[in-house]
Amino acid sequence: MLLETEKAEYYYNLYKHDGKVDHIVAANYMLAMLYARHHPKYLQDDQKAIVLLNEAYDLIKDKVTLESIFNRNGYALLLFKTGKVEETIILLKRCLNQIKQLDTSSSSVVLHESVLWFNLYQCYVTIGDNSNSRKTFYILKNMDPLFIEYYLEYSRNLLETDVENFLEFIESMPHHSNNFAEKYSLLGYYFRGTAKSLEYFSKAFELSNRTFSFWYDITYELTEFNLYNEAYNNLPLLNNKLYELNDEDLLNYILISAEIFYNLDRLAEFKRTIEIGHRIFPDSESIKEIIENAE
Repeated sequence: MLLETEKAEYYYNLYKHDGKVDHIVAANYMLAMLYARHHPKYLQDDQKAIVLLNEAYDLIKDKVTLESIFNRNGYALLLFKTGKVEETIILLKRCLNQIKQLDTSSSSVVLHESVLWFNLYQCYVTIGDNSNSRKTFYILKNMDPLFIEYYLEYSRNLLETDVENFLEFIESMPHHSNNFAEKYSLLGYYFRGTAKSLEYFSKAFELSNRTFSFWYDITYELTEFNLYNEAYNNLPLLNNKLYELNDEDLLNYILISAEIFYNLDRLAEFKRTIEIGHRIFPDSESIKEIIENAE
């Protein structure tokens, strides 16, 4: 049975089959994004994505349009993925200069410009350019002062690079940021090792619709405080979500479950959990180490 992304690939190819330039340009961009990020890992192919983008760009490069700019934004993504961050920055700046030539009263142009600025922001964060990442954040904030994701991204950066200013900044975010689990997660990391971290991680999980990363944060923090009974009570909260977990998250779930069972002397459950884990992840060094230590 075809995956959803494979079905999408089929229809995008069908869409451009008539040879019309606008169809080729639109379809190639979407196909490139499938190969660059949306397909499953085994179907992703950065070189195919580059070929598709360049094929489309050759058809439209003589005129500055949203399509030509965002084709190059897609190409910038591929540069970024391969670690060519400085080249990505140069290309994104060129795109930002070009987009100023378009009708800046158009909501579509403004939206596309904000995407370019955000991508540039991520580049600056990646290379540790805190001065330019700060400037870029404030440009984004001025473009859309109520878009909380910008504040959250900048908060993450402050937590890693300028922790002294983190708390003041996150507490100054717009009021509706209180509805975002990520805000409380970041506060949990800031207060990690204190009782406040438990409060914030719990709030994050409560707001997250039982997302694994937030569940793991609070459960891990409970084990750090040796509150294994409370951590044990968290295990059933993911029962209906386990089938959704990727391999990395499932392995982490198995490992922390085993730790909880072991520290509560629930040795039969500990043994069964490790056996299941070993069957699913026979090459896991963490599980092998637990088996060796338990023998």
